[in-house]
Amino acid sequence: VGSPGYMAPELMMRPASEKTDSFALGVVILELLTGLEAWDENREAIALNDLAVESGQFQARFLDATAKWPAEDWQFLGEQASKLSFFDPGSRLTAAAMERGEGYQAQLERADEQLRRMDSLGGITPSRLGASM
Repeated sequence: VGSPGYMAPELMMRPASEKTDSFALGVVILELLTGLEAWDENREAIALNDLAVESGQFQARFLDATAKWPAEDWQFLGEQASKLSFFDPGSRLTAAAMERGEGYQAQLERADEQLRRMDSLGGITPSRLGASM
């Protein structure tokens, strides 16, 4: 049905849905933030969302220090990842709801500004990443 670590718990009993896809997106965001794999049988908490999300909150102690995330970025992304990867699908945020949510547009604008700043310094640009502006 899916890959361990990315599979929403309800996939064992129900067909895939927007909520199951949102769960996987939340796990991918957690991977980006932590640098850890979604599934590691050598960890006490095998599933990454069980390790990095506690009581519905992203645990900053798992933030990948080498990534040098600006605080406002990792805090926003950690909050969204936590909501996307809730165990209970009834409480889980969908990607569409995340896009409509408070702070999402501001986060995109901050990211765009950072890319423009990097571009002016000769760094990574959306065009070099294959995206169009």
